[in-house]
Amino acid sequence: MLRYRWDAAKAKTESAKRVMEDDLDSNDGNSRSNAMISIKLVPDAIALRVIFRAMKMSASEDDESLRTREKMLCYYALKLISDVWPVSNANCPKDYIKNPKPNGYQSLHYTASLMIGRNEWPFEVQ
Repeated sequence: MLRYRWDAAKAKTESAKRVMEDDLDSNDGNSRSNAMISIKLVPDAIALRVIFRAMKMSASEDDESLRTREKMLCYYALKLISDVWPVSNANCPKDYIKNPKPNGYQSLHYTASLMIGRNEWPFEVQ
């Protein structure tokens, strides 16, 4: 089952908006009407977050096996995504499952190239 987290998506959008507004405000004292900025400068302006929570296959399955299956699902999803959308030249995939952050964060980050019209856009998948 896929669940959409509107609150997280809304927060991310508002965060990107604040970054752009700050850029516009600090544009050498120019007014907003004279400043030019591209949404393409926001690396995750177009993004998809996929969250896997596997269910136990049997009552005897231990938590370690469950977590291993979740990690395997992440790699499988990355394979499917990379087959459809080629990796962007801007970023290399980041594997925080194999190399977790010090705070325990685990994820895969993949930036693909997405063509919209004749323009190439970065498309981030986590």
